Amino acid sequence: MQPTLQLVSDRGSTPEHNDQQRRRAHKTRKRRAVSAGSRALTREVRELADDERGAVTAEYAIVIMAR
Repeated sequence: MQPTLQLVSDRGSTPEHNDQQRRRAHKTRKRRAVSAGSRALTREVRELADDERGAVTAEYAIVIMAR
């Protein structure tokens, strides 16, 4: 049986290790994108909610005047 040789880069990582690193980096980027998206959505919801302050009071006043 002949011994098998495995080529290793300067950094000492194997092709399998590089694949794992790529997958891990992809998951991290994806997670960060989702997190950034949820922060943006939360910010938009808060801005919309801020715009509606006093709307209930104004609607209540209109109902009272309509009677």
